Amino acid sequence: MKSFLVDVFAIHSRGQEMHLGGGLFHAVTAIEAETMASEEFWIEELTDRGFEIGFRTDTPERGQQVMSLERLRAASGTALYA
Repeated sequence: MKSFLVDVFAIHSRGQEMHLGGGLFHAVTAIEAETMASEEFWIEELTDRGFEIGFRTDTPERGQQVMSLERLRAASGTALYA
């Protein structure tokens, strides 16, 4: 297990960005840590309003990522209960 510092954002195509929360997550990979963070902080109604989920993770290979919840679910291979 590694520790990943993950910040979670809701990002709209019109440029609006909301910080939802963040923290230190213990996981094997950055994607797994991002999945854990989204389960803790994502609000499902934001998807209905056109927002995507975004992450800033403390690893150089990840950096800032913006993706749909569907892409995150596919990448992590687990169900999200947001």
